[in-house]
Amino acid sequence: MAEHIFGKDLSRTFYPLENNEPINLPSQVPSIYLFSTQPALDDALNGTGAIATHTVSYWAESATTPYPRTYTIPAIQDPDQSSSKRCIGYWEAVNYIAQTAGQTQTKLRYFEIERAKVQSDQPGTTLADIKAVFPGITSYATDSQLGDALTVATAKVKLEFEGKGFVWGQMQDLYKLKYAIAYKTIEIACAAQVAKGNLSKQWMVEYAHKEYNTILDAVQLRQDVDNDGFPDVNAPTTNSVVVNER
Repeated sequence: MAEHIFGKDLSRTFYPLENNEPINLPSQVPSIYLFSTQPALDDALNGTGAIATHTVSYWAESATTPYPRTYTIPAIQDPDQSSSKRCIGYWEAVNYIAQTAGQTQTKLRYFEIERAKVQSDQPGTTLADIKAVFPGITSYATDSQLGDALTVATAKVKLEFEGKGFVWGQMQDLYKLKYAIAYKTIEIACAAQVAKGNLSKQWMVEYAHKEYNTILDAVQLRQDVDNDGFPDVNAPTTNSVVVNER
């Protein structure tokens, strides 16, 4: 689920399903209401008790699977800036029809809005860093291909850390991951060559993967668990990912 923050318009997407498969709803003007607490279904249908300034009556329609319906809820201001609560829950009611002239259906969805996380740095891996680690990469991967691999590599690293119990938005000292992501990018680019039948690059896949893990075994990162701007003391979840003390 996408994260939403106070003070910024909320971009929301609605994916209608039938038998767990996407369906293309007829063109319509939906009624979408926002509530500060869970409403009864009749209130959700009629908008009774909704936050009036956040009612939505338009969504963008796509005829391409999975047929998303996208809309924007106006920015919600933090109702209690002095509170220590990290996030506050809201309910939206999406009222729509599944076929032309059909009965209105109501879908209630819960989501949370939080204060924006702030990081002091990012890994900042560039194409120049990747080429510095392995200059030969330019002989079989274009800048465009490397850029795509870098995007995938960064996403994989984020998922790996989050899979070990860390929250990417709370982590600090991410610049230490610059070359780890460079090696992961090389691994992905070389794996693509192997998939095309260029088996001579298999050794580079294995080498880059080893170097990537070597960096993760050594790197020390900090995490601001309570979002107070100061890194907290945490025990590492594995031997290869660590958090430093204050």
